[in-house]
Amino acid sequence: MKSIIERLRKLEQIAPDKLVILADFDGVEKECTVDELEASPNASFIRVISGNSLDDVQRILNRIERIAYEQANN
Repeated sequence: MKSIIERLRKLEQIAPDKLVILADFDGVEKECTVDELEASPNASFIRVISGNSLDDVQRILNRIERIAYEQANN
């Protein structure tokens, strides 16, 4: 288990506007960026871990909307 100091150091390395998300990549959960999530068609968005980029949040919502539309029309 990571210590609190290790976690804080990791958070310091993340730019405040970079959104870090948790996703399921075929049964394996990992932290990733929105670009990594979009690049993997089998990845499932789980939750936002840190960051505050509203543009990235909108990209996630757009992706979810696109997937829902495709499923409804197939």
